[in-house]
Amino acid sequence: NKIKASTVENYSELLEVYPIPSEETAKEQTATLNDVIKRANTIALNKSASNWVDDAYLLLAKAEYYKGNFYNASEYFDYVNLTYTGPKQANNRLAALIGNAQTNLAMEKFADADTLLQAASQIHWRRPLLIVKTIKQPLVT
Repeated sequence: NKIKASTVENYSELLEVYPIPSEETAKEQTATLNDVIKRANTIALNKSASNWVDDAYLLLAKAEYYKGNFYNASEYFDYVNLTYTGPKQANNRLAALIGNAQTNLAMEKFADADTLLQAASQIHWRRPLLIVKTIKQPLVT
């Protein structure tokens, strides 16, 4: 994960829980992220009967986040959260809520991020193991 590796942590300062990707890193990885977006769009748009459509939209959201397109990322995260509400999609819905909170933190929309994290905690309390599994999964590999 080149984007995570490029983050330098200064332990003499307060560390960010969700580091915001820098413009330099986003520019370096634009080609790779555009390829991810192209492939995820192929699944989302051309394979609508697939079991992987919610995963494709979640991947689109994460790629847009790492490119620094926070508004687009937030829209994709919202779409996953509001559209894929079945029990089989609970993990992706939780990941979308957490990812959207992360995106809102990057946009300095702290109240919205808090609301999203509260919603994520409600899912967590109904299904306690979901949040642990979701957090352990990297956003980009």
